[in-house]
Amino acid sequence: MSTSTAGPPPRDDAGDTLVELLAAIAILGIGVVALVTALATMAKTSVANRSDARAETVLLSAAEYVKVMTLTTANYASCGPTPAALTTSQVDIPSGFSASYGQGSAVGSAPCSSMIQIPVTVTGDGFTLSLSVVRRA
Repeated sequence: MSTSTAGPPPRDDAGDTLVELLAAIAILGIGVVALVTALATMAKTSVANRSDARAETVLLSAAEYVKVMTLTTANYASCGPTPAALTTSQVDIPSGFSASYGQGSAVGSAPCSSMIQIPVTVTGDGFTLSLSVVRRA
């Protein structure tokens, strides 16, 4: 005669405790918050880079205008006392941007040098960029 016990076989009651579940949820929550923060930072950086690229494009367009325009005594007097500032009427500037041209000045030690330097400044989208175009008069 064999001895057997009636009922279900014994089982191991070791399961996940509430503390373990809360710890797992907290770790997953920290990971999700880190991902969302990284995505938000990426979006802000992308907008700033796009705005900077637009400002650089406008600056290069304004500088190209200076390179190809014909300089006359009406817009630059190489040996005159006060050179007149260039205008932006020929440059296609997007809304939200402004371009300005400074006074041309002779490059080098000669007062009537054939090389002139014209500063160009563009402001817009939170950026102010400038450069100097050096060209032959």
